[in-house]
Amino acid sequence: MTQVGRTAATDSELAELVADEESEHGLSADKKQLLQHITELIKDEHYATKEVKVVLEMEVERMKSTVLIMREEIDTVTALIDEELARVDR
Repeated sequence: MTQVGRTAATDSELAELVADEESEHGLSADKKQLLQHITELIKDEHYATKEVKVVLEMEVERMKSTVLIMREEIDTVTALIDEELARVDR
């Protein structure tokens, strides 16, 4: 999430700088090309960050599922151990 925020802030800052530069001097062809390249890089980074976020969310869900399965198995084994101890104590 931090990276998404940074990307959005960079995008906003870039838009502000371009607006100032364009209103004062106009943009040269080179600057327009550079601006387009930077804009594409920011978009790529933004989407890559979103992709990582989704992958991490899926991993967390998978881990939650694994923990629930492990808890059930632990409860089953605990019950079996308790039964065995009860038999031994008799």
